Amino acid sequence: MRLLYVALAALFALAPSGRGAAQAFPLDSVRAILPPGTLRVDAMDLAPSPRMTELSQKLQAAIQQNAAWFQQHVRSATPGEPLPYDTRLGLTREEYDEFLRLAGSMELKKVAEAPLVVRGQGERLVFDGGTGMPDLTGVAIDLAADQLVMPLGTVTGSREVHSDGAGAAMGPWHGRTWSLEEMSEDGRDGRVVSLSVGRLRESGRGVIHTQMRQVQDGRQIARMVRILFFDVPR
Repeated sequence: MRLLYVALAALFALAPSGRGAAQAFPLDSVRAILPPGTLRVDAMDLAPSPRMTELSQKLQAAIQQNAAWFQQHVRSATPGEPLPYDTRLGLTREEYDEFLRLAGSMELKKVAEAPLVVRGQGERLVFDGGTGMPDLTGVAIDLAADQLVMPLGTVTGSREVHSDGAGAAMGPWHGRTWSLEEMSEDGRDGRVVSLSVGRLRESGRGVIHTQMRQVQDGRQIARMVRILFFDVPR
């Protein structure tokens, strides 16, 4: 399933577009959504068809073969929009159109429920994922410095996001995102770190979407993706 996340995030489905009806989400709103305490979170995952998995595998293989080109292709694309078709994506034009159609119809399904402890340490909110989500333990948001602290690095500065949900599995949402992507020109070395905190517009539930990925000498040596929905404490 993580292979599918790579393909979708690279193309458009989980990437915040920054568009949609604006509803202010200042940095301090993160504190209101994540007060210190224990959250019961729903761990979500994508439910692809066998055909979607097949196309994703072909796409990912092509991305690995053309890593440097793909990085440039992503940088030159319009945020939140599908990447323009290119034969180097490893799919025929018909397959690529089919992939986009299937991606747009996919839904997130609840696969588990777990506690997520949020500890307040001054202006820092520190996660403890326990035994169910140990990869989240130690992840911290420093509200005073507007920083995200994760094992693969620290990201300074967040941006407000208002997603209309077009083509996105999460649907419409608004919140804040910290993100960092550093890749070598040939795509063989680098890291991606991101965390989004916000609210789903339709249900009002809270959402945490975080991912880490590190590539070294062309090998993926670290990867984590989490999409969590939860009821915002009152």
